[in-house]
Amino acid sequence: MEILSTVLLMLVALKTTSAQACSAEDFACSNGQCISITNVCDGVQHCSDNSDETRCAQIDMEECPPLYTNVSGRCLHIDIVTGTWFEMHYRCREIGGVMVEVDDANFFYDLVNVLKQQFASNTKNFWIGGQKPAGLESSYVWNTTGTFIAMGSPFWAVYDSGSSTGDYSQEPMESAEAQYVYLNKDRFLYFSAGDAVGVADASVVCQLA
Repeated sequence: MEILSTVLLMLVALKTTSAQACSAEDFACSNGQCISITNVCDGVQHCSDNSDETRCAQIDMEECPPLYTNVSGRCLHIDIVTGTWFEMHYRCREIGGVMVEVDDANFFYDLVNVLKQQFASNTKNFWIGGQKPAGLESSYVWNTTGTFIAMGSPFWAVYDSGSSTGDYSQEPMESAEAQYVYLNKDRFLYFSAGDAVGVADASVVCQLA
């Protein structure tokens, strides 16, 4: 009986301690310390156990729903299934996303690094959300926003322009069939354009809609 009473007292004490939670404006450190939520992941240690900085990657992941991963503040799904541009377009739709728009150089750099980490030796091409609308000879737009895709550096792969002077062009190759944009495994994952069904080993990068 005396042992049981001691156990009950310990449980009550534990419950009382755990009930002393941080307020809604605070962040709970792993050791129970409370700090301002504005001090989390700011590059400065505020928790005595440094859990306000070491848990940053986990917090980023929690901002995205299942199937998605945080890459530079965007929730992305990097698929392993391959298919045509249209098949991959609908695959993104099935999981509540759209084909990713790579419209920022820093984001492009981070995305390529993630793809290289997950798929060694550039084994896959990846469809992204750009295409050439009918009636436009050499311009490509992002499907979701309709904004024009920037040409040249740092996005597009370098090709021989075919001129007698040996010039090179960092733009898509001109072709009536080259209507859809993808990250080209043979060009270090820089942009290229191809027809919807002719790009082999092409998966997709989806962005949460």
